Amino acid sequence: MTKYSKAIEAIIGKTRATGDHAKRMLAVQHKIFAATQALENLAETRDPTQTNQAHILRVAKAADQLRATIARQNEVLEDLRMNASIDLHGKQERKANLKPDPQYADAILRRFQPMKPANQAGLIGDLMKMKDGPSLAAILNAPSAASGIEPDLRNRYRDDFLKSAAPDETAEIAEMWETESATAAVFKAATRSATELSDPRIVTEILGQQESAQRASGAFDAATGTTALH
Repeated sequence: MTKYSKAIEAIIGKTRATGDHAKRMLAVQHKIFAATQALENLAETRDPTQTNQAHILRVAKAADQLRATIARQNEVLEDLRMNASIDLHGKQERKANLKPDPQYADAILRRFQPMKPANQAGLIGDLMKMKDGPSLAAILNAPSAASGIEPDLRNRYRDDFLKSAAPDETAEIAEMWETESATAAVFKAATRSATELSDPRIVTEILGQQESAQRASGAFDAATGTTALH
């Protein structure tokens, strides 16, 4: 019964974490992996001095501890997500400098407004190529009623410019969200492990499989004379 810890291990192996924020989230994954693996190993290893019922209760208690660990680490993840978002988006905005210059913003918008749509798109494209964040912000920060640009198109322009003007920061943001999504998948797998091993029937089945395997091993040794050789 190690399928969930193995699934978590596979998720960790595929998680690409190079930025500091993503690395902190990856550390959460490792903690959940260790706790899940410990529970599953416990379920498969009964103390010979304990009865099956005592073992089942011990595993159930450990499953509760895993759930508590998941809850604590989920709170940690929430804090990491919030801090990472504030930090990384702040860096992205500062690098792109997508902030209008009050001295020229009105003049740029007045020039933009009477243009034909094709010319407007051309001007925006030129500003993006020049990485002129303040001039572009004069247009994109204006409401649709003033600029004539629909909100969806405005957001696409903004996203494209941020990717172009702040590629490293944009990539780190994407990596952070991918790692957060992977961590959520780790939580899901660990929760399933805790749920299944809280079920006495599943733990009893595991014990039964172990006993069958031990009997089969003993029969094999007897049939092949392995025990005598020892």
